[in-house]
Amino acid sequence: MPLALVQGTRVVPKQKGDMISHSRPRHIAISAHHCQVRQQAFSAFKQVLPGTQSSLRAGYRVNLKQRRQQLQVVSYYDRQQTSNPALQHIGNINYTPPPVERDTNADPWAVPSPGTSNVMTVQGTMGKTAILLAIAAASAACTWAQIYSGSYAAAMAIIAKAKMAGIAAFVVALVTAFKPQWSMVTAPLYAVCKGICLAGMSIMMERLYPGIAMQAVCLTLGSMMSLLTVYQLNMIQVTERFRSMVMLGTGGFCFMLLGTYLLRFFGVVVPLSTGPTGLAFCAVSLGLAAANLLTDFDFIERVSRQRMPKYMEWYSGFSLMVTLVWMYTTILRLLGMMRSSD
Repeated sequence: MPLALVQGTRVVPKQKGDMISHSRPRHIAISAHHCQVRQQAFSAFKQVLPGTQSSLRAGYRVNLKQRRQQLQVVSYYDRQQTSNPALQHIGNINYTPPPVERDTNADPWAVPSPGTSNVMTVQGTMGKTAILLAIAAASAACTWAQIYSGSYAAAMAIIAKAKMAGIAAFVVALVTAFKPQWSMVTAPLYAVCKGICLAGMSIMMERLYPGIAMQAVCLTLGSMMSLLTVYQLNMIQVTERFRSMVMLGTGGFCFMLLGTYLLRFFGVVVPLSTGPTGLAFCAVSLGLAAANLLTDFDFIERVSRQRMPKYMEWYSGFSLMVTLVWMYTTILRLLGMMRSSD
């Protein structure tokens, strides 16, 4: 395209042979012309989109409000306290709640509304917990039948496999604690492994004290239902101080167990399985398990108000099962010590 020369304020095409003059007035005219063009373009833009600035401000306020809500949800999970190790990683979940208004005054124990099909509910958590307990009971029953129907050597081999299943259950529990998104698969797998492990442990106690396994199962389920009823009736208030005390007590109990195992490794035996010391140890362990079950109920209720994703029902059911397994093994040991003292 031909170049353009400026003469005054009028632009004319350059003719062949003309010389471009670089005098100062023409540069000033070019700059003034460019400023005028930019000003006219901006004025036309404002006339075409008169609400552009207000629209941008409104959109910014909406985005800022959504971001503030997300930060409030994340900070809410970071403030939660629970002594159950399976629930201590919920604050690290990168989750954006669905665009539904959260009703913090609604009863989480009520029947879920139709709009909660993709979010966590208390009723759904209880259903998933029942499924996991049924899976554990089925795997334990199959292991129990195989041990009693075979020979002594076959029974010992199955008990050895039950110990390996206990190690596998521990590994799966760690994976589930750090990857709650996988809980739909890992929680049932944990239930299968833990059922096999508990069957081996229960059979060893059953051979010494007939009928002790069924007594421990009934006492565990009865304790869970009693604690759930007490919690729903608000007979025990799970306050911030209560949660802190349970967390400190559970942490101290775990450190004490670790210390006893280390002492046993160096040949020092601490009498925690027999005598008055063993009974006191089991009583403290059972009390902590019951307190942890109450804090689990409280945690699940509070988190369900925040409309967590659906897989958190499996994760919460897994955490409840961890506490129930702790309670069952403690009751089994306590009943064994009480029978041995008779």
